[in-house]
Amino acid sequence: MRIVFAGTPEIAVPTLQSLAQHFNVVAVLCNPDALVGRKRVLTPPAVKVAAEQLNLPVLQPAKLDANLEEQIKTLNADFFICFAYGKIFKESFLNIFKFALNVHPSLLPKYRGPTPIPAAILHGDNETGITIQKLGLKIDSGDIIVQQKFALTGNETTLSLSEQVSRLAPPLVTEAIGALSKNPAAGTAQAADAASYCFMLKKEDGLVLFKKETARQIERKLRAFNPQPPLYTNYKGKELYFYEIRVDDRNLTETGRIAYCNKKDGLGIQTKAGIVAILKLQLAGKKPLEIAAFLNGESDIANANFL
Repeated sequence: MRIVFAGTPEIAVPTLQSLAQHFNVVAVLCNPDALVGRKRVLTPPAVKVAAEQLNLPVLQPAKLDANLEEQIKTLNADFFICFAYGKIFKESFLNIFKFALNVHPSLLPKYRGPTPIPAAILHGDNETGITIQKLGLKIDSGDIIVQQKFALTGNETTLSLSEQVSRLAPPLVTEAIGALSKNPAAGTAQAADAASYCFMLKKEDGLVLFKKETARQIERKLRAFNPQPPLYTNYKGKELYFYEIRVDDRNLTETGRIAYCNKKDGLGIQTKAGIVAILKLQLAGKKPLEIAAFLNGESDIANANFL
């Protein structure tokens, strides 16, 4: 069984490692090295690092053009497996393979699109899952080959849920390969009328509007935006980021006003419903601080009024 694998971030690494152990991975596609961090250090994708450790050939095309297609054709691969690669495939590319599969971390047709993991957290879902589907021309619309659901505790962050998906995906991919090898027609069509979509998270999506959002919504937002982008509000003309909060279901004052402010209980800001008690925060240009240390230099925040 000859396989071409496409993926870029850390979440895809265990699946690549599993495929390399059980099958003949003839090439790995990933995005080009990128400049990372404030110092803009040129950094290889996690999948590239893993592939090189496995002595697998790596391709990092800036675009999926005809030259790449010709190169892929020479590999005579049976399966194409994609997991968080980050590019859209043309029909001519997919037709190179007998089977082209995608790993999608949601219970399709729910949350088609690039951010299904934070979407499940933002919506307060009680469960989510992983779908192995056939790659189609319309985003995440292909037939379902294997699907596994699992419960959510309500404490997951995007980081922790990504790690869970990363662990659970490899055997499901192997199962899907086996199912199609036995029956090329295997698969269940998605109910298009039940489809929902998610979109890339932008920095401005992290802006918290205390007068329009509830404390529970903001708590889910904090977990969904972990590790990036951080939640923030505006204070003294600067962005005020926060990293740790506690939900207080009481309503003690007008929305956007400070309900309480002390080193024990935190900075309590009244929302549309409930209070967000901020326990760790950072004023732009300064270091992240626990609330006690922050209040030593910003005690006047007790009089602030937030949007």
